[in-house]
Amino acid sequence: MPRLIPAPASLGFRLDDYTSALAWSADGRYLAAGSLGGTTVVLAVEPDGDVIRAEPVAELPEHPLGVLALDWSSAGPRLASGGPDGRVRVWQPERGSTEVVAGSGWVQDVAWSPDGDLLAAAVGRDLVLVDGATVQRFGPHPSTVTALAWSTNGRSVGIGCYGGVWWYQPGAEAVHRTFEWKGSILTFATAPNGKWLASGNQDNSVHVWRLWSGDDLEMNGYESKVEHLAWDPASRWLCVGGIGDITCWDFSGRGPQGTRPKSLDGHTRRITALVFGGTTLASGSADGTVRVWKVPTRDPLAVTDLGEEVAQAAWRPGGGVLAVGGADGGIHLVRSPR
Repeated sequence: MPRLIPAPASLGFRLDDYTSALAWSADGRYLAAGSLGGTTVVLAVEPDGDVIRAEPVAELPEHPLGVLALDWSSAGPRLASGGPDGRVRVWQPERGSTEVVAGSGWVQDVAWSPDGDLLAAAVGRDLVLVDGATVQRFGPHPSTVTALAWSTNGRSVGIGCYGGVWWYQPGAEAVHRTFEWKGSILTFATAPNGKWLASGNQDNSVHVWRLWSGDDLEMNGYESKVEHLAWDPASRWLCVGGIGDITCWDFSGRGPQGTRPKSLDGHTRRITALVFGGTTLASGSADGTVRVWKVPTRDPLAVTDLGEEVAQAAWRPGGGVLAVGGADGGIHLVRSPR
């Protein structure tokens, strides 16, 4: 039987609206939380024995129509944020906030390169790369860019929209590689071993490309559009959030083609968050619960009831602590079972 972990208390405050983004700094010292009301709060977090202490240290300039994306650089505490106002901002503790992109399209995603030096932003139908004061722009693409993914070596960055995937190399003048696919991509997940790119799609499917041959396969028949994907650190399992269940595809050996996925059941409503912390998978749901799993074991290690719909989840680097954002703006920190 799974262990029931009591719901943690809110961290002394609630965001002004639905929690739309959560992100940890690479050293685990800071947690950033953004809302659809436009607020971004930075918390200083310090686990102290069985107690987790968190204190708000900054509130960033507002994105008036909401915060859609947050990401920390691995090369020091620099936080990028974006929203429907077309602005991309970078905040640093010692310098405050700087606007690095002012565009006319929604900023759906932001992602720092693996070395933390170069920032990619999906701005309307364009990919924008920012290196200090230098901006490189690629586009326009056939539709709004909805997802970004860096290759694991940092040499290429891919964008997804209707029509497939476009890969670019920073400093080059033209597209590096294109994976054509007639569908609308909602989310990306690159395998940690650099061999696979998976997309969750509007047409209730998951599409997977082998990097860099372009060979592809598709898993379809999901009950709803696919918005949540997660690879385990070994790149063996690709987990997909659905309506109440999680399907886990095995990419070992010859891969998943012609096989059936493992299923993790227990949530009673749609999956709203899906993240690996080391080998531990956490799932959040509109049913208000967070479940912690060891894939592919069908029974969860633990279940936490937050009392509000789960909107976002993010593991603290190094594991052990899961940040959870609620639909009512509550921010919670949950310890992983030992």
